[in-house]
Amino acid sequence: MKIGKKYGLKQLLNITVLLGVISTIWYLWLVGEKTAIAFSILGGIVSMVTLLAILDLAARSCPKMAEGTFFALLMSVYNGGAMVSKVLGGFLLQYTGLQTLIIISAVFTAFCWLLVPLIKLEDENLH
Repeated sequence: MKIGKKYGLKQLLNITVLLGVISTIWYLWLVGEKTAIAFSILGGIVSMVTLLAILDLAARSCPKMAEGTFFALLMSVYNGGAMVSKVLGGFLLQYTGLQTLIIISAVFTAFCWLLVPLIKLEDENLH
């Protein structure tokens, strides 16, 4: 069974935001090497599911005859945002500490829920 067929795209995006918030918050319970390994593995899985949902959205929103350019532009924005968040996170770590930075990261991930309703999908079966 394909997840994309069972759930609509907006529902899938909401689920991935929830998984992102949870996988960020669980780093508050990081206590040693074993939990770091477990959190990294689970976080990687969540990151891949999230990336697949974003790629699905990007592929569905590409206009006809400009698919390659539009998709490359969307992925450039995604990659640019990822790089800026890493640099900003490294900068903020000096001033906030790890636990506060984890909470800030989870809050900003949760803000993505405010963006999901703004996504316009023309085809009814994409909801």
